Amino acid sequence: MKKIKWVLIAIWILTNSMTVYADTPDYILGREMSESEILKQQQYEPDRDTYISEGELKAVPVADNGLSRAVSLPSAYDARKEGVKTEVKNQDYQSKSYGTCWSFATCAVGENYLVKKNILSNADLSEMHLTYYAYHRAADPLGGTKGDYVSSNSTDYRLLGGNGSLSVSTLAQWIGPVSEEKMQYENIASSDFKPSEALAYGDTIAHLQNSYWVSMEDTDTIKTFIKNYGSVQISFRYLSSCYNYSTAAYYKNTTVKNGTNHAICIVGWDDDYNADNFKTRPSGNGAWLAKNSWGPGWGDNGYFWISYDDVYTSSAMAYTFIYESNDNYDNNYQYDGTANLMHYANYGTNDGWMANVFTADSDEVLKAVSFYTLNPSVNYQIQIYKGLDENSPISDSPCYVQPQEGSCEYMGYHTIQLSKTVYIDKGEKYSVVIKLNHENESVYIPTEATEQVGFLVTAYSEPGQSFIGYDGETWFDREDNGNVRIKAFTDRVNLSYIQGIEVSLDNEGCVHVSWHDNEIYDGYTIYRFSDKGSDIETVANMPVGIDNITDKEVESGISYHYTVKGYIEAGGKKYYGETSYYRGISIPIANTVITTKKAGKKSIKLKWEKAEGISGYLIYRSETEDGKYSLYRNITTADTTTWSDKNANKKKNYHYKIKTYKFAYGKVIYGDESEAA
Repeated sequence: MKKIKWVLIAIWILTNSMTVYADTPDYILGREMSESEILKQQQYEPDRDTYISEGELKAVPVADNGLSRAVSLPSAYDARKEGVKTEVKNQDYQSKSYGTCWSFATCAVGENYLVKKNILSNADLSEMHLTYYAYHRAADPLGGTKGDYVSSNSTDYRLLGGNGSLSVSTLAQWIGPVSEEKMQYENIASSDFKPSEALAYGDTIAHLQNSYWVSMEDTDTIKTFIKNYGSVQISFRYLSSCYNYSTAAYYKNTTVKNGTNHAICIVGWDDDYNADNFKTRPSGNGAWLAKNSWGPGWGDNGYFWISYDDVYTSSAMAYTFIYESNDNYDNNYQYDGTANLMHYANYGTNDGWMANVFTADSDEVLKAVSFYTLNPSVNYQIQIYKGLDENSPISDSPCYVQPQEGSCEYMGYHTIQLSKTVYIDKGEKYSVVIKLNHENESVYIPTEATEQVGFLVTAYSEPGQSFIGYDGETWFDREDNGNVRIKAFTDRVNLSYIQGIEVSLDNEGCVHVSWHDNEIYDGYTIYRFSDKGSDIETVANMPVGIDNITDKEVESGISYHYTVKGYIEAGGKKYYGETSYYRGISIPIANTVITTKKAGKKSIKLKWEKAEGISGYLIYRSETEDGKYSLYRNITTADTTTWSDKNANKKKNYHYKIKTYKFAYGKVIYGDESEAA
């Protein structure tokens, strides 16, 4: 009986100990924080409550269209454990409260992406550069965004706040990102800080290519983004009363009139994160892992958990920032230099057309275009036109037989590489025409507008720059109503002559032509002309990366002249560089060798090797081996390989040499004399 009693007691102790363990919060210090420790944490928190500007896009869940998803999503993921860990920074320089959390979140997402994709090994982006130029727009180097600006009115730009769309509109212009050393955050403390406009576009270390905008309700997509790209940016509302300092866990279950007030970087998740870690218990377990911008002394070394059920986070718009290296394109043609991405035109139809007309600043190749979509699941068609009239973005000269088609699953900013590049002459006008289609709802055409969005956005536009339409045939010039948001990316081309052309003969009598490879071209055409006639012939077309050919179609006795021209292919055509110099070479005719010299009673008989491709042989004779040889006999048939000198004086010693010759296109070509026999 006593034994049974002790067993029951052991079971009771074990059961209760397990229950206590399950209900114990995940304290970051292994215990609850003291009041003084909490006060120290609160010192890192900014005072302001207006960090996020008005105009946050409405979050729209994205339906699964069968496009890319992570093959499998684990129940927990932490980007830091996958090597994607960058510095935790502090937005409040010298303990001053600045509304720059949006910039810190954007730079954190960008740093994570650049590190994850091995574009930069140790990314440290300048939050100050993004903050300053978002509110101090400078005209782009090509002048397309002149007149576009943002005015903070009487409000200090450092306190205005921002959001993901403000960051996208700035970075898509190629205004940054730059490294921290180019514009350090300590400059934020100076109210009269005024860097040069040149720094807006100078020293950019990467080019924003895409930014996908998806609701946090679409948890599988968000998790896939974090796994693929390293992190996402969101805005939510922070109140210290909803934060458990001891567990670094946040949850708010009610909304307020003022909406969001803080931006953060989401770097992971845990579906089993204990709901008991929050001050107010949410409906279930699960939380996002967030990187904050209040320094490493706040939270769990600068990180904290935010419940899946948080009323703002669960429906927030998440932003990705996807970059390529800064040498992917030379030029960014654009007119949309304003900040507000919410403005659009809408015809109430499933289809909408938009177009921008640009003028090439130099000889260039159009390689990619970009645009925004303000609906999820949008189909697009892209056509490029040349030979434009003044009042229309289309002409009778489309560059593609059929428009390039595709789809954009997510709302956001999209750069599309063209399937066929288009060559454009300096000063030539061309248009980028895009049709947008949404099968289930009216499609939005992203445009600029002059308007108040918490700050003044001024959009400058001119007639003939931007057009919109509802059927692809009827076009409306935006004139002074703000441009559409289309960009064109080009590479400058200097179609100069090919250098280093050399010609030589190989052992088989063929001509070897070589040149210096030049990567600006797509390929080369090798030309020649010869003594056979004045026409220039095409010998071969070779792709870039090849720097030599062997011309086997040559004849002995003929002089050939070779040159090489580089070309680029665009729109199904070849555009050639300048003609280089010609290199000449003569193909020698075959020689012969005397094999036998035999003196008989009445003559001296010679025998020699037959030479191919000749017309005959010239026989020279001398009475001394080193003396003067005189032409003695002409053998006019190439097949003859023997001859007898019947006039030889028996009392003298004779020596002979033989030279081949050939009649070729009105000329006589001679070979080399044989050795004396």
